[in-house]
Amino acid sequence: MRHRLAGAVTSWLGVQGARWSLPALVAVAAVTAAAYGVRISGLGGIDSEIRVPVSLLLAPAAGVIAAVGCTAPVKHEPKPLKLIAARLVWAAALGGLAIGATAVSLGTYRSLQLAALVRNVLLAQGAGLILVAGGLAALAWAPATCWLLAAMLLGGGTDGRHLGFAMMLASKAAPGALPLAAGVWAAGALAYALLAGGRAPRRHRAPRGDLVARGRPGETNQPPGQSGSEATP
Repeated sequence: MRHRLAGAVTSWLGVQGARWSLPALVAVAAVTAAAYGVRISGLGGIDSEIRVPVSLLLAPAAGVIAAVGCTAPVKHEPKPLKLIAARLVWAAALGGLAIGATAVSLGTYRSLQLAALVRNVLLAQGAGLILVAGGLAALAWAPATCWLLAAMLLGGGTDGRHLGFAMMLASKAAPGALPLAAGVWAAGALAYALLAGGRAPRRHRAPRGDLVARGRPGETNQPPGQSGSEATP
């Protein structure tokens, strides 16, 4: 039983994006730990009025990595319930690892809440999973990156707080932020579980004429009534 379970896990990791996504999440955790209490006020040449913890900005990156790590090469039709459940568990596991990777230095920021990191990871992974399910894994980074840039550029309020759409820059999760993030993640996870992967290749059957010419195993293409000894010159 253990050997079968280990073989199933190894096979699953072999066809998913785990070979690079897991090391990438380890790298995110290392960068998060190295940026001990660091806050930045700009991203991609765009300045913000409020200094944002590095962990808060790395959370969407970890979510994107978790989304791309859910790539599936082949679409199984019909899709069995076990495969759907396995994909949902895999997406949740990678999301949990992404949250853990960005929470390693949580104690170094006084105002940063774990709920804010969870919110950013779920938003980024959920949006990325929708693109992964549509065969656009190479663009899984686009939703979170564009959202962050727009928040840095336009999300600063006059009172020093972020506007509502710039929630990814807030160190504290608003009351409705987590339900929204959970809804985005659920939509992406279901799309990945049900739609991800390309169609399975079809089996091409040989033309009927070739089957008649070749004959079936154990049969000869001799005329009826002629034995093998008579056919031999």
